[in-house]
Amino acid sequence: MFKSSIDQLRELTSKKWESLKKADVKSLEEKEKIANLLNPNGTKLFDSDCDFIVFGSLARNEFTEGSDLDWTLLVDGQAKPDHQDIVVELRKIFSKEKYNAPGTTGTFGGLAFSHDIIHHIGGLEDDNRNTTRRILLLLESSPISTKNNSIVYKNVIKNVLKRYLKKSYTTTDIKFPRFLLNDIVRYWRLMCVDFAAKEWEEREHKWVLRNVKLRFSRKLLFVAGMLICYSFYERSKKGNIDQDEEIEYVLNEYVLKTPLEILAAFCVKNNLKDIGEKLFDSYNYFITVLENQTNRKHLGDLSPKDIIQDQLYLELRGQSHNYQDALTEMFFNTETLLKEFTIKFGVF
Repeated sequence: MFKSSIDQLRELTSKKWESLKKADVKSLEEKEKIANLLNPNGTKLFDSDCDFIVFGSLARNEFTEGSDLDWTLLVDGQAKPDHQDIVVELRKIFSKEKYNAPGTTGTFGGLAFSHDIIHHIGGLEDDNRNTTRRILLLLESSPISTKNNSIVYKNVIKNVLKRYLKKSYTTTDIKFPRFLLNDIVRYWRLMCVDFAAKEWEEREHKWVLRNVKLRFSRKLLFVAGMLICYSFYERSKKGNIDQDEEIEYVLNEYVLKTPLEILAAFCVKNNLKDIGEKLFDSYNYFITVLENQTNRKHLGDLSPKDIIQDQLYLELRGQSHNYQDALTEMFFNTETLLKEFTIKFGVF
């Protein structure tokens, strides 16, 4: 019987992490529901040059009551006027089903084209929206099953990875993707800077809830990204990497798995029982708080001026410190190849 890496970590630590399990079940139910909405009467709403992709908590299998539905209609082909008609129809469907709409930035809830995602990496045309879509495709995305078996999604992912690995001045095998690592680091810093910008622009509006997410789920994305890059480093120790084989490996072992699965798999593989327990204890508490609508509303309404006296926030902050301490131990203090990788590439 197949066991996920998180279930293997459960066995290793004798922990249950019920909130994570509950969120995982709910996420799978929601994905199945959305798949049915995309195929009314057995007819798909869009052509084979499109895939419907979800991001955020649903993609991470951490969906709870009150979560937003972040989605994109990913197009890998010629732009057509009909594409926007499909987006309008999708918005109507999700509104009718009472899903919380994506944020107002326009990053999600609309069209995304493969050309921009693949070719505009860095430079003036790589704005925050494009960067976010590209990096989250790698770290936090999930295609909703349709009849074309997510061909568009996988094709775009492979071409994004090829773009990161391609060197115009040499044909030698890739040993380590500094380009990819730098973009993942850039995106983590972008999330931190964006948090500060929203604090300045919106002041108290949902500051606490955003702060908590930055401490847990946003940081988890960066961890998953680092572990993707580490996988190249680890495998390169065995010899030169074949690009096509490596892309298939990264797609199946990382991109198609959730960040928590990636983290759990590393802990299991390296027998990091205590670290895994601390990481998932803290993260499970984070999900436990968010799945409670009263808690979520409380955090959303809480003023930053009042956090020092708020027991729920103080407990979350304490758990986030435990989470950070475990990550520090994992990346810097364990005698694994990850420590060598982190020292060599993680900062400079």
